Amino acid sequence: MALVNQRAIRTAQFALQGEELGRSTAQSAFELKVVPTGTVGRLGTNGLTTSTGYNSSVGVQVSRRLETTGTLISLGPSYNRSGSDTNTTLTLNIEQPLMRGWDPAVNLDPVRRAQFAVASSQRALEASRTNVALEAIGAYYAVLREKQLYDFADGQRMRISQHTAVAEAKERSEIIGPMDLLRAQVRLKEAEDTANQARVNAEAAMNRLRRALDVPLDTGIRLAPAPDARLGGGDLETEAVERRAEIVQLRADLDEAVRAVDVARKNVRPEVTLHVVAGQATQIDPFLAQYVPTTTRTWNVYLQSSSDLMRTAEKNALAQAELRVETVRMSLETKIEEVRRQVREQRLQLADARVRIGLREEQIRQAEARLALAQVKFSHDMASNLDVLDAETELQRAEAVVAAARADYAVGVYQLRAMTGKLLEGRGEGRL
Repeated sequence: MALVNQRAIRTAQFALQGEELGRSTAQSAFELKVVPTGTVGRLGTNGLTTSTGYNSSVGVQVSRRLETTGTLISLGPSYNRSGSDTNTTLTLNIEQPLMRGWDPAVNLDPVRRAQFAVASSQRALEASRTNVALEAIGAYYAVLREKQLYDFADGQRMRISQHTAVAEAKERSEIIGPMDLLRAQVRLKEAEDTANQARVNAEAAMNRLRRALDVPLDTGIRLAPAPDARLGGGDLETEAVERRAEIVQLRADLDEAVRAVDVARKNVRPEVTLHVVAGQATQIDPFLAQYVPTTTRTWNVYLQSSSDLMRTAEKNALAQAELRVETVRMSLETKIEEVRRQVREQRLQLADARVRIGLREEQIRQAEARLALAQVKFSHDMASNLDVLDAETELQRAEAVVAAARADYAVGVYQLRAMTGKLLEGRGEGRL
C-alpha cells in the first residue's frame, strides 16, 4: 500500500519522467528535421534595384546532424518572388567541424549528460521506494508494539482491579489494614492511567502507520501477524558496498566526472568549421516569348573559426572538471568506509538485541512465577499486597521491554537489508 499510495514515490516518478523527456530532447538534435520556410515583405525603390512590390519565398529545409562526425547536412528547395521576378532554388549546405566537433565524445555530450540524469533519477526513485518501505515497516512494528503494551497494561489493570476487590473484602473483615487497601487502590489508579496512556500511544502509532501508507486518518486497518524477520547469510559488508544506493550513485558520479574531464580537455581545442555550399537557381524571364528558363549554378567553400586565442574559459572548465573527479573519488571512499561501519554496528546491535530478548524472556517467566507465588501467599494471608503489587510492576516492565526489543530487532533486520540493497526484491513488485 505504501509503495502504491505514497506521494513521495509519485513525485520521484514525475521527476524521472521529466528527465526522460530531457533525454529525448537531447537525442532529437541528431534526428532528421524537416523545417518549412517562408518569408514575405515589400520592396521599395532604391539605388540598388528598380524592383518594387511584394517579395516572398516559400520552401522546405531537410537537415540532419551525424552523431559520429558532427557533420550537418541540409538540403532544401524554395520558390522566390521579388517584385515581378521569380525563381526557384535548390541549396545543399554541409558544415563539418574539423577539430573539436569532429569527436563523438563532444557531439554526444548533451545526450550523455541527459542519460546520466535519467539514471540518477531512476536511482533516486529506488531510494525513495526503499525509504518509504522502511517508514511503513517501522510504523507497522510500532503499532504491534504499542498494541502489545496496551494489552499488557489492560491485563494488569484487570488483575489489580481483582486484587483490589479482594483487598476491600479483607479490609472489611479486618484481615488487612486500611493502609494495605489504600496501597492497592492507588496502584489501581496508576494501572488505569497506564492502560489509558497505552491506548493513546497505540492510536498515535496507528495514525503514523496511516500516514506512512498515505491513506486517510479515518481508514480502518487490520494488521496481519508480524512475519519472521530473517537476516539471511552472505558477506553483508561486500553486498552493501556493491549494492548500496548511495555508493552506486557515487560510482556513477565518478564515471560521469571522468567523462566530463575528457570532454573538457577536447573542448580546449579551437573550433574550425568547413562550410560547403552548393546550389542552383532557375529563373524564367517573362519578356521572352517562349519563357526560356535560365539556370545558374553556384558553389562556395570556406573555413570559419571564432575561438578565443587564450582559451581561458575552456582551460578553467577543464581544471574544474579535474577537481570534480578528485572530490567525487574522496566522497566515494568516505561513503564506502561509512557503509562498512554502519553494517558492522547494525550487526552488533542485532546480536545484542537477540541476547537482551532472551534475557528479558527469562525475566518474564521469573516475574510470572513470582506474581503467582505472591498471589497465593496473599490469598492465604501469608504476604501483604505489597508483594503482589511489586510483582505486577516487575512483570509489566519486563513485558514492555521485551515487546520493544522484539519490534526494534525486526526493524533493525529490515534496516540492515536496506543497507545491503536487498530490502525490495523486485523493482516493480516491491516485495519485502
